[in-house]
Amino acid sequence: MTAAVVQGMPIQVRGMHTDVLGNGIAHYWMRDQGDAKNNSPQDQRERKLSLVTLYAAWLAQRRFYPNCSDQRWRGDEVKVCGLLREIHPTDEAARSATDKDLRERTGRLVGTYYSVIEKLAQNLLAKPCKLLPPEELNGIPRWAEANYGHSMGGGEVVDFYKTFLPKANPRILVSTGSNYNPSKDTPLFDSLT
Repeated sequence: MTAAVVQGMPIQVRGMHTDVLGNGIAHYWMRDQGDAKNNSPQDQRERKLSLVTLYAAWLAQRRFYPNCSDQRWRGDEVKVCGLLREIHPTDEAARSATDKDLRERTGRLVGTYYSVIEKLAQNLLAKPCKLLPPEELNGIPRWAEANYGHSMGGGEVVDFYKTFLPKANPRILVSTGSNYNPSKDTPLFDSLT
């Protein structure tokens, strides 16, 4: 979530959740795979920003919770592969180079903001353990093993960042889907420069 916020990506109302096994999900604006026909420089930038957030989630979780299973990363890994294929549909070497470059950039972002990442994880885990919200349980296989966990709604997440990272200008996503234009946002941390 922190990678999204410092890159200027707004938080969705659904916020973030983790179950008692350490599986988690964060809801924020992200470029989804499946729109390969749009390949403008802005489309490519959105894909790369989204890749950084996916890599950061995995890297931060491994750092905070070293014993977490790599199996839980598989869903995000599918998104990563799809986004990389949309950036470089036919050039495997370029795809590999982009993957390596973005992972290195992500390492710098996570290193820079790890104290905030850690504090957010601690705040989330301090929330009472209860049945996860119905919208999280319906249709998401990751919760099949444990449907109890900790939750922070989007407003709570925004309040957290307003306290611990106010310069990032955290906010709730007002529009959805193609109505949102991330090119108008100014990131606190531009992972692509």
